[in-house]
Amino acid sequence: MWKIFRKKTQVEKELEELSKKIKSEPLNMSTLFSNLNMRGEIDALYSDLCRRAHPDRFVGNDEKMALADKLFKQVQESKADYQKLLALKDEVDKLCEQ
Repeated sequence: MWKIFRKKTQVEKELEELSKKIKSEPLNMSTLFSNLNMRGEIDALYSDLCRRAHPDRFVGNDEKMALADKLFKQVQESKADYQKLLALKDEVDKLCEQ
């Protein structure tokens, strides 16, 4: 019963404002499905880059192995960033061509 007289915390206020904002914005289904399709592309690009830049592919060549290790870590750190993955794709392509 006394809950209605309790003062709201900062987190509760922020959640209430966020809830109002979400409810006021219309849902755009085409954007939602576009983002889902983009997620599939990101996952495919990520797995391809992980496979191609894995350091174990370059066991005999220490220089390439060190570069592949650096690239592999960058790919893992950029898993959700499509633009960074595209930039890293060029570097991985150069590594595999050498």
